[in-house]
This record gives sequence, C-alpha cells and structure tokens, in this order.
Amino acid sequence: MKESYKLLVALNKNELRPLLDEKKVLVSTLYSQAITHCVAHSIAHREYSLLGVLVNVFETRDYRLFVSGWLCERLGLLSKMGPNGAVFARSGNPPNERMSWKVSLEEFAARKFKIALPVKKLVHDTKPVEKGRKSPKKIDMLDSWARLPGSYGSGKR
Repeated sequence: MKESYKLLVALNKNELRPLLDEKKVLVSTLYSQAITHCVAHSIAHREYSLLGVLVNVFETRDYRLFVSGWLCERLGLLSKMGPNGAVFARSGNPPNERMSWKVSLEEFAARKFKIALPVKKLVHDTKPVEKGRKSPKKIDMLDSWARLPGSYGSGKR
C-alpha cells in the first residue's frame, strides 16, 4: 500500500500528469490503496501531511472537494487550500470509522462526479435574507413634520 502512495507522489510530479484522465485515477485500485495507507498512517501517528498529496493529484475542483471532504469526515479533520495545496488540521469532530471509500465513490459517481452543494434557504420563498438597515417608511409629504407653514394645503397664506 505504501508503494501505491509513492506512485501517486511520482505521478503528481510527472510532466505527463495533465494528459491523464482524472476520473480513471479516482476510481483506480492504486488510488484506493493509497487512501487506505494514508488513513491508516494518519490514525496511527496523528500526522496529516500525507493527505495533501491525495487531494493535489487532481486539477478538477469537484474531485478535490470530494476527496478532501471524505478525508475530513472520515478522520474528523478540517481542511483548507494553502499555497502548496490542501492542508489538514484537527477539529473537534469525532472520526467516522464506518465510512467506506468504495460506497462514497459510488455515490459520487451516481451524481455524475459532481459535488452536491447545499441549497440556500429563502425567506418567504422569494426574498433572500437581508441584514442591515431597514428603509424608512413612506410618509405622505402633506402629513409630514417637514412641511413648511404657509405651504400648499396648510389653509394659511
């Protein structure tokens, strides 16, 4: 399994990497073995530097988000994109040991390799939630305090 991880590192540095089909890399047994190795290493040593290579192999945003999200949920981590790629750190979330790479990959394939984004809730089904100042109420100018004495409609000349 460690050899598969080393092959991914070599693939990431290879000049021909842009020519490879990322979908085939994602569903390959080589990638699955590398994920298994990195998860086992991270659990045993609490060291997450190996995980970045698994995410950085891909150029496509959806593949990066899928792999990063799966690793974060499986190991209870947080991830962010740094200047050198994905960086993982501990979070307060417990690891989900029942997650399966194969099952998650099948669900991702069923969505045609697209990330399911959460839908934003709308208030009253038409207007998005707005924060900030409210607009002033509409006031008829004839009833306003700002009307000058002697102006039209005041009854005085």
